[in-house]
Amino acid sequence: MKHVTLALSLSALFLTLPVSSVIGDDATTFTSVRLSVDEKGAGVLTVDSRSAEEVKQPEPSSSEASDLKVFGKATVSKLKDGRLDVTYDFSKVTEIADVIPSFLPPPARTALEKQLNIDSDEGVLVLLPNETKRIHLPFPRMIRPPFEVQVDLIGHSDGVLQLTAAPGNHLIWVSLHGENTPEKDVEPSTVVVFERPGPKEQFKTLLKVSHKSSEQHEYQFRVNGDAIQRNTQLGIGYLSELPLAIRKIRVVANFPASFGMGVEQRGNRVMVTQVLDGGAAEDAGLKKGDILLAVDQKAVADSATALNLLSACEIGSPIKLSVLRFGKKQEIEVTPK
Repeated sequence: MKHVTLALSLSALFLTLPVSSVIGDDATTFTSVRLSVDEKGAGVLTVDSRSAEEVKQPEPSSSEASDLKVFGKATVSKLKDGRLDVTYDFSKVTEIADVIPSFLPPPARTALEKQLNIDSDEGVLVLLPNETKRIHLPFPRMIRPPFEVQVDLIGHSDGVLQLTAAPGNHLIWVSLHGENTPEKDVEPSTVVVFERPGPKEQFKTLLKVSHKSSEQHEYQFRVNGDAIQRNTQLGIGYLSELPLAIRKIRVVANFPASFGMGVEQRGNRVMVTQVLDGGAAEDAGLKKGDILLAVDQKAVADSATALNLLSACEIGSPIKLSVLRFGKKQEIEVTPK
């Protein structure tokens, strides 16, 4: 039986790069990291260790402001290519709820809330590692390529800062090592990129370089273009005894619509098997056991077709779902979040 959970659908991803290694002597204070991957699989990791005074502010992008409420107080605009530009500027975003994914189960959500704080005086999101000296913050939404994620910091120079992109069971993992890194074989100031094809596979190092102080540098790699054409979960990890202060988190990507429901193949029919509290499906009146017949008059043949049709919908734009409930056909309007 094939099961599809719309909120968590991911894809496969591969990286292919030669390994290089150059280790430096002086520890670097990292101030920004940006990971971008285009739809053909070209990837770029941009690491910045310059101070705020050294960085020239970018020109405003050509975009149209959006008032989508699903991103909370984040600044949202729509680019000409249809992607959304979502920026969490913590001098403006003051609610922890805006940065915690709604799909996290209550125990995990409560635990994560204890490790986060927004310092309104400094205008930063503070990551507070627990007794295990670690924290992982998943991004609130799934994304699709081409995408770009950038994290701006007051300055990271202790422990390990991690930026992850997880399409399905595959993983791209970027590590920026500061002083007191827990990795015994890695020197401070080292930037490492590696990948893991699956949960039972070995990690493979793709890049290992020393990043100098007061420098911005781009490291290029290539991702399997066919493999990344699915939803991807981003995440920020941190291993240290000390807090980490984040000024901004910016994501530019295609954002699949979220309906807050799961579907499952039952014979030759597609059944709604899960309706999340507070999701678009619940708001519209969809119920567990409904048989999904069509999405905006496009017939649903199987669960894979349902997923593709629903993922192609636009956030905030209402659509009509045709369902069969107790033998009676109904048309239900749903506005994906």
